[in-house]
Amino acid sequence: MPYEIVIRPGLTLIGRIDKIIEWHGRVGVMDHKTTSQLGATYFYKIKPNAQFTGYAYAARKLGFDARFILLDAILTAKGLLTPAYLAKLTPLARDEAEVTADDIVDYEQTVIDIVYDIRKCYETGVWPKTGMVNEACTDYVSCPYRAV
Repeated sequence: MPYEIVIRPGLTLIGRIDKIIEWHGRVGVMDHKTTSQLGATYFYKIKPNAQFTGYAYAARKLGFDARFILLDAILTAKGLLTPAYLAKLTPLARDEAEVTADDIVDYEQTVIDIVYDIRKCYETGVWPKTGMVNEACTDYVSCPYRAV
């Protein structure tokens, strides 16, 4: 489902949600990912994650009461692994994370802050290597802010 959400004049969030679903009596957003590493820590990337929370934010702005994110992951490492090792792996996995009203408020403010930072960098011509949101921390196990 494509969307264009005006956060404030001059600031529009544009994207595409894989699916808005009803599951176990609740409304949520569903995303599909492929990965070559579907291990025990793969689903740590669901939350915090601006992409997935953004889907829930957009769904709520479109009138859906999205309360969770459901992530389906598909292992795509077949050409990289031996058949014996591949046989031990689960090729599909699913996990979910709750999305609260506070998450939605925080997401909107984060987007506003990021756009402000980008505009400031553009105006000054200075692009610092720190101070911007970076989700790469979830690429290797878990975001250090998860415990907070």
